[in-house]
Amino acid sequence: MEELKSYTLKHRYLVDEIYIESKFIGVFSSWEEADKAIDIFFVLPGFKDYPRDCFIIKEYIVNDYDKWKDGFKEEQLDLLYWLCVLP
Repeated sequence: MEELKSYTLKHRYLVDEIYIESKFIGVFSSWEEADKAIDIFFVLPGFKDYPRDCFIIKEYIVNDYDKWKDGFKEEQLDLLYWLCVLP
């Protein structure tokens, strides 16, 4: 069976040395659709003040939850924090 994939689009930029501003824009059926959305948002107020590289597309496999099937340990919390903050 072929894997079903989805693509998330976020806009992120560094506000200062510690804080990263992140906006979740949406979920798309293909990389190409997410890339088209970048073209739309890139010229809008606020977004146009930052480089195109601030838009991040990430691929996900639908119903894939094996990465954390065994849970996590306290020493992994720092990693979990950065996974939530970084692409």
